[in-house]
Amino acid sequence: QLTLTSGILTLGSGLTFAGTAAQAQLTTTAGATINLQAGTISAGGTAAINSGTTLIATGGTIAGAYIFGNLGVPSGGTLSLANVAITFVGPVTDSGTINTVTGAGTYTFQQPVTVNSGGVFNMATNNAVLNFQNGIIMNGTTFTTGSGLTTFNTNAQTISGNGSITFGTGGVTLNNGGSNLITNSLAGTLTINGTLTYTGGGGWFQGPNTTLVLGGTTSGTTFNFVNNPNTVTYTGNGAAIGAITGYYNVGFQPAGANPQTLPGATINISGN
Repeated sequence: QLTLTSGILTLGSGLTFAGTAAQAQLTTTAGATINLQAGTISAGGTAAINSGTTLIATGGTIAGAYIFGNLGVPSGGTLSLANVAITFVGPVTDSGTINTVTGAGTYTFQQPVTVNSGGVFNMATNNAVLNFQNGIIMNGTTFTTGSGLTTFNTNAQTISGNGSITFGTGGVTLNNGGSNLITNSLAGTLTINGTLTYTGGGGWFQGPNTTLVLGGTTSGTTFNFVNNPNTVTYTGNGAAIGAITGYYNVGFQPAGANPQTLPGATINISGN
């Protein structure tokens, strides 16, 4: 059993647990830092990482179902997440690359995920399932997901930054509780190639001068697309447009030959 109360634990070739269940443990406190340079933090054993502990990853893979604290991936670094359930309790700061290996894991981010200039957040290769609980700040190069579902839950959240984000065919579900809103304040284009689904919470709010592209459709009615100057564009081929009756600017541009189907209700458009 290894306990780290302060200082830096540098893992040049990963960390493999051995011995009995009681022996195969890594425990940290808030003052500790783990520097993963290469290799794998492997499955098996227990990693009890305090929420104040910082994981700095310049290389390597997390291949065990662990809970970590803060995560930082510096410029030039790459952290790969394997086909397991991984939770980050603290803020995530990505100036390098965060990606996936070996299948579709499930990753939960309890605090904001910030992708800095030059950063890449690529969950599309193995179609991870993602849970965001405190928003996204996207100022990087790439933010993309695949056929795994993305959920915004627990808290009111904001999607912001000067970059663009693409959520894949797995779609986006809002289940953020109470009257908590998901607010799109992204300066770039936010694209959702699957269904945008409301299952609970305050719904979706388009901020001023934002652009939302929907490659699929919407499910539910708690979407505010009308209060601010913003643009919503539907590009789904043959998609049935959800029962939303108010927009500021809206476009219907199917990507294929099949027509889109509008809801059987009056649609009010404040702009164009």
